[in-house]
Amino acid sequence: MKKLKQLVEDFIEYTRTWSISETEWYSNVDCVRKSDYVSNKHITNEEFERTIREEILYCFIYNIGSIKNQMENDLCYGYESERFNKESIEMERKIQKIFKDFKIER
Repeated sequence: MKKLKQLVEDFIEYTRTWSISETEWYSNVDCVRKSDYVSNKHITNEEFERTIREEILYCFIYNIGSIKNQMENDLCYGYESERFNKESIEMERKIQKIFKDFKIER
């Protein structure tokens, strides 16, 4: 369980760095999730942080294809830096430690 939790945290960091801006991610989550607090029109930062972890964990367990698609889309955006390539490969390896058959097209 600890390894899976760490994988979720690592993937969140990867996503924040390469895939989606914090503002865009918040907007996407806020439009589908409502705050637990009736008086709040928008979700709180705490709710946002919990929600993204729930969503990524769900994807790893039930929809790992969406993780694969996201990483392959990142490759299509033309990040040609050595840093991106290294981090993308490292993220793929971390995922493969838990999900042995995970492989993205490079």
